[in-house]
Amino acid sequence: MVLIACSSHEDGPDNSTPSSNEIVKTVAVVAPIGDAATKTRLERMAQWFQDNFREAQQGDSTQLRLQIEWHNEQTEDLTALSQQLASRDDILAVIGPFSNESLALFAPACKRTQKPLIAPTATSEEIIRRYAVPTITGQQETSVFLWPLCETDVRLTETMMDHYVTQTGKNVEYASLCCAVFSPADSYGRTFYDWAPFHADNMGIIMQRNEQYAMTSDLLASMNDYLDHLDVIDMLSTNFCVVETAQQLYEVVRLRKEWWKDYFQDSSKETLYRTYFIFPWLSEEGLSDLGDEAIKMLQGYQGFSPYADPATGFEQAYEERYGVKPTFAECKFYDALLLVGLAAFEYESIKSLNDDENFPAASNATFNACIFQVAYYDNEEETLPESVWTASRLRNHIHDLRNYYYTGGLCGAAGTIAFDIESGTQVALTTYVHWQIDNGQIRHLAYYGPDGKQVVSPSVAWEVYYDEDTAMKDFAAMAKDLDLGWSYPALTDQYAVLVQGSEGATNYRHLADVLSVYQLLRKGGFDDDHIILILDRQEAARHDNVIRASYLSDDLMGGTDGLPRAVVDYDNHTLTASDIADILKNVSVGVDGSNVLFYWSGHGRSYDNGGSNEFEWLGTPGGQGFTGDLLRQTANEMLTVGGYRKLLVIAEPCYAEATVNSLDGITGALAIVGASTAEQSWADNWNSEGLYWMSDRFTQNVVQQLTANPAITYRNLFLYCAQHTLGSHAKIVNATNFGNLYTDSPQEFIIKKIIL
Repeated sequence: MVLIACSSHEDGPDNSTPSSNEIVKTVAVVAPIGDAATKTRLERMAQWFQDNFREAQQGDSTQLRLQIEWHNEQTEDLTALSQQLASRDDILAVIGPFSNESLALFAPACKRTQKPLIAPTATSEEIIRRYAVPTITGQQETSVFLWPLCETDVRLTETMMDHYVTQTGKNVEYASLCCAVFSPADSYGRTFYDWAPFHADNMGIIMQRNEQYAMTSDLLASMNDYLDHLDVIDMLSTNFCVVETAQQLYEVVRLRKEWWKDYFQDSSKETLYRTYFIFPWLSEEGLSDLGDEAIKMLQGYQGFSPYADPATGFEQAYEERYGVKPTFAECKFYDALLLVGLAAFEYESIKSLNDDENFPAASNATFNACIFQVAYYDNEEETLPESVWTASRLRNHIHDLRNYYYTGGLCGAAGTIAFDIESGTQVALTTYVHWQIDNGQIRHLAYYGPDGKQVVSPSVAWEVYYDEDTAMKDFAAMAKDLDLGWSYPALTDQYAVLVQGSEGATNYRHLADVLSVYQLLRKGGFDDDHIILILDRQEAARHDNVIRASYLSDDLMGGTDGLPRAVVDYDNHTLTASDIADILKNVSVGVDGSNVLFYWSGHGRSYDNGGSNEFEWLGTPGGQGFTGDLLRQTANEMLTVGGYRKLLVIAEPCYAEATVNSLDGITGALAIVGASTAEQSWADNWNSEGLYWMSDRFTQNVVQQLTANPAITYRNLFLYCAQHTLGSHAKIVNATNFGNLYTDSPQEFIIKKIIL
């Protein structure tokens, strides 16, 4: 007989004696069990899985059992706990924590030991992209260790906006589609804040607001201000509100109904002007705790959550068993236990094949490989795998594993677990439910899989770009009316001003960006007399003046790896934004025929995002950076005094288009940037030891293309960057006052000419 037990960390270990034919594996579960309802739901999920797992092995000579050690993520010191669990050889794997913030504390410790970390409900794009991909340290690639069971909220953001366009837009032909997004100012909310502008731009939606809130009071103040500033035509717009508690959901609805009643004397019409909520933790218990008055007020409200694919039958079986619908966390927790249990079978099979008494009892790397093996899915398969969460189907699946036969993929309670082949761990199939509150119950209106249906598409959720057709159309629109007969004086000299507008350890990537462009120019024949290099000397010195854009890149400070030693002209701490303008104006003053390349990496602000249109300068307040007005003034003065023949601005910051738009109409000036007025730009190559990003995707795309093909046309450079810069839309500004971007090349800014 197989003994089924769950041990509590708080109550002490489970001292039950296993039967002689049992193999017992301990799994640590770190969950929000301080909440009574959540504790009850998760514990009954654990018991249900254990019952099915035991039944699936009945009659087998050797049986496997998972022993669960519970930890409360709401009360324990997670940093200390993560170090403890990551180093314990008796822990096969860790399931949880369940919140994104808690997972961010846990992941670094598990990274160091490669302890398998199953994240049932993690959806933060930044956390997943940091830890759920293989990394390279020195010359050695480390194995993956973090296994998320849900796509990031990049996909959920796209799903909710697509629903708005398809369901609302077709009925509002006379009005522009507009939306606002309100999200928490934490790791969870960050994905919505970062990606909403990208998807809105793709779908032709005007973003009226994109705001984050620290507390519920901030959310209510922002929502009230948003309502007060709505135009009549905008009353048909939609706002998406990402909440973390049922109480927040209620407070927003109450405010909206009161506002509508004050303005229109009829709060019932408020539901016509839709608010969609994003709330993964919605449950009947949570609604009931709000009270009858709140339930009445919430009647009819809708939203979206990641959920279980109804095709697995788990939702129906759960509702028949417990009388309520399962929560997102329960569906994914069941699958986490399923994944660990099957990987443990795979592990024991490998161990028996080795027939070696010295086979490691708890090899983290080997067990991670087993997790990937049991969930591996060939994306060329035409059909999805059959769900194996029930006892009978689980029995057949275990039999196949013991006979080293892989059916192709794993489908659990929530649906297919298909890990991306390239990244190793990012799950690529998640179902979302469109729900509605109905008399205190949760009614499901529709289910959405990838691309609006259940299809196999194992690709990383954040790898979202311009598609080729859209990029080409956008370029044609930005570079129209080209044949204007521009005539420039002969090229007499070439200069570059390269600026890191940020400082400190968290901005290492901007330092690497600037040095990447510096080494590109040196390779092109520029000497240091023609390059003004401005960066954070203190940060470079902190890394012993060795700066790399990725683990395998050359040392960009040079002097090694065959690169020339970088000559730094200014420590950016000694300058102001106005000083940068003066440097630009003086770099070739009085010399007609000079080309000037102006490159900037750092942070940015835009008016639409609560600041001036500017490249930020060392964290100074808004308006004290390199503003759009300052850029325009500088370019005009350079033109007046003969300071340039052509000016090419390449800029990495968030919202960069908002700043460079000021160049519009200035002859001979062109700007290429990595993000539109409403979008973030994106970091790349996470350093898990130093805990910083090593470079930015747009800049590395530019450098890569210009290194490989210096004669590339502006058109082809733009199209490459547009299609390979994730999460933002590359933009070109002032093309009609510059030249023919279909035939001209930026090589005249990066390859040094021999001037006679």
